[in-house]
Amino acid sequence: MSKIDILDVRVDKITSTEVLKKIGEFLKSNDQHYFVTVNLEMFVRSQEDKEFLRILNNSDINITDGMGFSWAAKFISGVSLERIAGVDLIYKICEADFIKDKKIYLMGAGEGIAKKAANILEKKYSDLNIVGAEEGIYFKIPNSKFQIPNKSQNPKSKKDTTSDNEFYKLNRNLIEKINNTKPDLLFVAFGSPKQEKWIAENLKKMPSVKLAIGIGGAFDFIAGEVRRAPKFMQKLGLEWLWRLILQPWRIKRIYKATAGFGWMVFKSKIKQ
Repeated sequence: MSKIDILDVRVDKITSTEVLKKIGEFLKSNDQHYFVTVNLEMFVRSQEDKEFLRILNNSDINITDGMGFSWAAKFISGVSLERIAGVDLIYKICEADFIKDKKIYLMGAGEGIAKKAANILEKKYSDLNIVGAEEGIYFKIPNSKFQIPNKSQNPKSKKDTTSDNEFYKLNRNLIEKINNTKPDLLFVAFGSPKQEKWIAENLKKMPSVKLAIGIGGAFDFIAGEVRRAPKFMQKLGLEWLWRLILQPWRIKRIYKATAGFGWMVFKSKIKQ
């Protein structure tokens, strides 16, 4: 597995088959692991947030979730990268033989969505052992400007009024629920960079978890709350346009992720 750097972020040149093999190895090991499905918005944010950049570069694997990376890697380094979307990765894991004797916990997304996604996955994969599905809780990450919402990412949602003491209590209760079920694999859907920061801060507090993966909005897709872009748009790398059509209030974030990333890559190429 080779590695390349795009805007100081380590990205692994790895196929979906190799990723699944690694996941099987991680789940059998005595150590704890986490990896990240990196998208354009995460790249742009990492340039402003050095703590987040450090977390990305310390992960066990960084896979690319977005056609923009294939373009950027080819443009900067002449390397081709396979795009592996978070929701597709979940389906592949659920189909794998190594998962049949493992426990899975789904955490995050809006009210009832994780449980709905769990029910759908269990019906689709009869051997799957999902031991818990907990919605996201509205709280702050201490010493961070980022928050974890419990319902919608829509900026019209009510603002957080959770104190630090309340946060620690909520977080402790959440970790206790996870530890009571002793999962091997933890999917975290808080959205980025909240999920990656939460995993980095709390993974050691959950000793049974051998692998934690931040998967963004994957539960929403699985539960049918959000429709995925048509296949042709996925292949053309136009999922950002599909999301803009469905969620126009994201326009500033989407513009910053797409135009911002493109400009950063162009400047990086000029400096070479």
